[in-house]
Amino acid sequence: GKERPGIAVRYFSPEEQKADFYRMWVLKESFMKATRMGSNLALNAFEIAFSEEDIPYLIRQPEAFPKKYYYKEYKMKESEYRIAVCADRDTFAEEIKKIKL
Repeated sequence: GKERPGIAVRYFSPEEQKADFYRMWVLKESFMKATRMGSNLALNAFEIAFSEEDIPYLIRQPEAFPKKYYYKEYKMKESEYRIAVCADRDTFAEEIKKIKL
């Protein structure tokens, strides 16, 4: 959380603040989209942790969303960036494809 410490301190748990700010932001945003609440769901209403294999998972979530949610991160081939997807099912595409619009 060094890039935006004010935002991280305000909205991320102490453990989440230890993760890369942008990675955590994208993971949190993907859960907010999965619930269909978007920015109406507070960033600090849920908490994300990482397994020993560095796989994100929810350790706290709002009671209004009791389902189990799963994460999948896709690494971009050209860069260090990742795309995160969160869903209430654990099957994801193996890779993502770019398309021109």
